[in-house]
Amino acid sequence: MLCGGPSLEHEISLRSGHEVLEHIDRSRFEPVPVILGRNGAWSVADREVGDALAGAREMRRLGVEVCFLALHGPYGEDGRIQAFLETCGFRYTGSGPGAMAVSGDKVLAKRVAAAHGIAVAADRLVPPTRVGAIEEALGYPCVVKDPHQGSTLGMEIVADRDALNAAIERLGADCDRLLVEECVRGREFTASVLDLPPDGPRLLPLTEIRSPGSGGSA
Repeated sequence: MLCGGPSLEHEISLRSGHEVLEHIDRSRFEPVPVILGRNGAWSVADREVGDALAGAREMRRLGVEVCFLALHGPYGEDGRIQAFLETCGFRYTGSGPGAMAVSGDKVLAKRVAAAHGIAVAADRLVPPTRVGAIEEALGYPCVVKDPHQGSTLGMEIVADRDALNAAIERLGADCDRLLVEECVRGREFTASVLDLPPDGPRLLPLTEIRSPGSGGSA
């Protein structure tokens, strides 16, 4: 079970990993906790072993058969850890590197969804779009997002030009582009689909995401 990682969602990932270890069926599985530190160091079975290659060697020594990925954000959900595990010969949960690379980038994911006829919020990218053009196209409030973060990290809802400029400066310091979208109010649902051979895609039950005091999602 892999959790942690270098992203802003490190602590969230640790909580996910804890839940996996708490609820996994130990009559069927013998879990090995693997924690990826923010600094790139790997700990396997509560022992720090070094970098990613050292971590892979230790997992191999312990006989790990499949990696349950509880990683969030960049490195964990953008195809990189999946490609690394495949290179090292490990099986893992979830989609492959290509699908993760697309779904882990909000801009690419939206473009793919739109190409398949799915309605998406209007948006502009910074750069190249300037603030005046964003105001004209999207109005206020609008949502500024780092395309590679999640769990509402790297995201701000802004109500005027000053707030928009401040968000672009603040969030843009750590990434090469920002996604600015119209603010869409409504309920938030997760619709998960598993591609299970030989039967093909299977839709899992819809899950509504609610947070205390929220009247909708953006």
